[in-house]
Amino acid sequence: MRRPGSLILIPCCWIVQCLLLHATSQSTRKPSTSTTPSEERVFARIERLVGSKDYANAESLLQSAISQGTQPAGAYLRMGKILLDRDDWERASRYLKKSLQFREENDQAHLFLGFAYRKLRQPEQAETEFIQAAELNPRSDVNAYFAGHQLLIDVKFEAALPYLYKAVKLNPRHASAYRALGAAQVHLGNYGLAESYYRKALEAVADPGSAEPGAYLDLPFILLLGHDPAKVQEGLKLALSGEKLQPNSSEAHYLVGKALMKMGRAKEAVPELETAAKLNPADSKAHFQLAHA
Repeated sequence: MRRPGSLILIPCCWIVQCLLLHATSQSTRKPSTSTTPSEERVFARIERLVGSKDYANAESLLQSAISQGTQPAGAYLRMGKILLDRDDWERASRYLKKSLQFREENDQAHLFLGFAYRKLRQPEQAETEFIQAAELNPRSDVNAYFAGHQLLIDVKFEAALPYLYKAVKLNPRHASAYRALGAAQVHLGNYGLAESYYRKALEAVADPGSAEPGAYLDLPFILLLGHDPAKVQEGLKLALSGEKLQPNSSEAHYLVGKALMKMGRAKEAVPELETAAKLNPADSKAHFQLAHA
């Protein structure tokens, strides 16, 4: 059987985009002062320096801005965001911790620091920061989602549920939160509930043409556990959609092949299963199906 936890490991690029775009806009706490045009120019220079890995001059310019009146909490937070966006997790975490020394109640800083800890493979610290962000700003579906998602990754399925329920209550169009709820219910053995949440995730996808293919692969996993012809047909259709979105997805090819096998169309299934095995040789599922083709 496919390992259900793999269904909710969302790509890094999506997470960074979510953090940098959505978390900021959803925060209910406004900074004490807005940035001036002069500060914007300084941070544009800092960003260019970081982009060229000239960290010493970037730090010097940052400290100069702070000494001239830029709020340190906001300055360190912004530096952390710049580094986070460039996958520099260790440096980002240092600046985000500095920001929190000046303003502990900033939910955004806790959220960004949680993600940095996640990428640094420090799950307990990530969990603490995400939960703190959710507690500081209970009106943010993004904060609630990441708290629940981290608990799910940490194999704390029941503890994850309240945060994920809150995320979809705050934002009924939060497809990723519905996917995470589905994954949690799979782990808890509640396949009927998992199917329901995976369907809600598909309904919540804003732009099917640019959607993360995982949303189209979660539900087939459930539908293809049984032999109901209608569900197998639906599973095949969804898996084909996922395959179209990401042709190099071994999971999509495997699910297409499995659906075809269940429909007695072994000749069509074999190329799909062979492609799945080639894309992910370490995964035995496709080999198992091929042995029965």
